[in-house]
Amino acid sequence: MEELAGTVRQNADNARQANQLAASSMEVAQRGGSAVSEVVGTMQEISASSKKISEIVSVIDGIAFQTNILALNAAVEAARAGEQGKGFAVVAGEVRSLAQRSAQAAKEIKGLIEDSVSKVGAGSQQVERAGATMQEIVQSVKRVTDIMGEISAASQEQSTGIEQVNRAVTQMDEVTQQNAALVEEAAAAAGSLQEQAVKLAEAVAVFRVQGGGEVIDVRSRQIGASRQAPRVGVSNERPPEHKPAAVAAPAPAEPEQPPAQPPRKRPVALPSATAAPAAARPAAVRPATTGHSASAGAKPAAQPLTPRAGRSKPAAGAAASHAATPAASTERPAARREAPPAAEPMLRPSATRRHQPAEDDWESF
Repeated sequence: MEELAGTVRQNADNARQANQLAASSMEVAQRGGSAVSEVVGTMQEISASSKKISEIVSVIDGIAFQTNILALNAAVEAARAGEQGKGFAVVAGEVRSLAQRSAQAAKEIKGLIEDSVSKVGAGSQQVERAGATMQEIVQSVKRVTDIMGEISAASQEQSTGIEQVNRAVTQMDEVTQQNAALVEEAAAAAGSLQEQAVKLAEAVAVFRVQGGGEVIDVRSRQIGASRQAPRVGVSNERPPEHKPAAVAAPAPAEPEQPPAQPPRKRPVALPSATAAPAAARPAAVRPATTGHSASAGAKPAAQPLTPRAGRSKPAAGAAASHAATPAASTERPAARREAPPAAEPMLRPSATRRHQPAEDDWESF
């Protein structure tokens, strides 16, 4: 851009100089036209003078003719006089010869003057044509001068525009450098974010295991299973007295443990929670040992829990854990430990009545 600006600036200077030379040429052409006009005027004056000289020569020719006639008459008179007129006859002859020579010279001068007049006329025509040509040259030089002035102005504007473009390119270069610096900073920030994302992915991968062809969150699965399983705990309300039929529940199945994590340890039940009176627990847990079997009304026998798809294993594990909790207590009466924990019947919880969770129910948290 700097070289281009220098070239355009040099062209502008050359155009300015050419404009000045064209103006000088126009002045010279105008002076030449004026000189040609003066020459044309001079040739016209010469032609007029030549015409006057021709007229004068014509007068001289007339005088010579008349002198010749006069000499002829004198010779005639001398011949008439005889011997006395012989001398006069000699003078008359000399005058006659002089008149003849004057007439001959006048004729020659007249021819020369006529030739000069014709040549002056031709020269005048040529000078007139030269004057017209010089006028055309002056007009052409004037147009060239105007064009060179426009070229000079355009070159000056082009030089100014190139300078502005050069400044704009310089500013664009600065902005481009700033953008490059910002892009480098953005690339560094992106690299840092990528590293943090990799570290975050590694940290998140600790809480996930691969099982069954899909990624499973073990903690969320166990908490969901504990929420879906029926809960047996201490209730503040006294359940209605009824005599459930002693139906043997199916053997509880062991919950499926993921291979990636060891099974969680169940917290030890507190003595205060396990030593609660028998009336506080629901009658569905110990149907064979309650004392209300004779006075309970005839109600349909509770059906055992049927395993559901995707929920049977956690529910069975939760039921086994709840069934094992009363058996582990040592402060219960002996009458309440007649049936083994595996043979305890399980009742489907009522859809409208829910029990309050016990304090030792860690799955509710």
